[in-house]
Amino acid sequence: MKAQMPKRRRATFDATLVYMDEPLVMTLIAGKSRIIAVAVPAEGEGDGKFRFYATTVSTKDWAKYLGESVDLRYLFTFPDRRNAYLFDLNTMKNGTVIMTPFLDEAPEDFLPSPRFFASNHTEEYAHEERPADVARLLVDGDWELSEFGHFNQRYADIYSFSVALRNWEDPMAPLKLKQNLRRPFLDRPYQGGFSYVHLFNDLNDNVPINEQLSLDKIQYASPGYVDMSGKSDIFAELQEIITNFLERRRELVSVYNELWGYLHKNGYLKLSGDQYRTGDPSEKFILGKSRQLHQALKMGSFTTIEDLTEKNALVSAKVILSFYRRLNELTSFFAQGRVSF
Repeated sequence: MKAQMPKRRRATFDATLVYMDEPLVMTLIAGKSRIIAVAVPAEGEGDGKFRFYATTVSTKDWAKYLGESVDLRYLFTFPDRRNAYLFDLNTMKNGTVIMTPFLDEAPEDFLPSPRFFASNHTEEYAHEERPADVARLLVDGDWELSEFGHFNQRYADIYSFSVALRNWEDPMAPLKLKQNLRRPFLDRPYQGGFSYVHLFNDLNDNVPINEQLSLDKIQYASPGYVDMSGKSDIFAELQEIITNFLERRRELVSVYNELWGYLHKNGYLKLSGDQYRTGDPSEKFILGKSRQLHQALKMGSFTTIEDLTEKNALVSAKVILSFYRRLNELTSFFAQGRVSF
């Protein structure tokens, strides 16, 4: 059977991003998809066409581009799941254009130059801005590059987890955001380390632009500092959580070991979340110890964790244990004297 060719697609103009005598970069909407398009050379002199090379962009990558975490070329070259098109701007009618699928590898003259970021736009584009609040962490002592990266990752993990819980509890948060927050908690087997890595990565990816954490400035010296941009209320919450952990570490280690030891001894660490049933004889103990550890960690409302895990006691316990491990790794840098508020 002959393979079916991709169909042409209708797209509606959204905004011009770069204009120099004529539009050079623009964004369009095709159904529910975001499209980014760049002007490309004409096929021949006087052909009467104003060609653009276009690609679909995921919501996550679009947010990264507007936040300057990626450049324009990245959108056209790196994501695996995207569709490419060509269209003639001169055929646009009432803001709508028909795009033709482009199946070949894009030639170099179709691609934007490297290191072209959203700040290079010539036109204003209305979108949510990243938060302007700054938290300064003082750093001292000797650091390996890998250690600094690990510290930043663990700080981001705790930050994104706290934002996720806040947004879940917010009655005004959009339904789509809440669906994206709950999905990472339910889509994991929780039988190995990668489940937790993916959980925190997904939570980080779903932080709204106006709450996202970013590394603002580094002065690496002894002493030096790191400036983080984010939400001031989340920064205050993290400082309280970290200080509390350092002050109550012995108690927290004891409760963690009791809960982890029970799950390990009875084979629950290897049991996937969807295999655990409500009413299991272990449920009362697991819930009791999970709640005790959760409250000692000052993680907010235990009910929120239960909501996100659909009241699965085993999954709730494993999520809280994974939060503890990340917080323990993060606070070790404070305990060593290499980071302070």
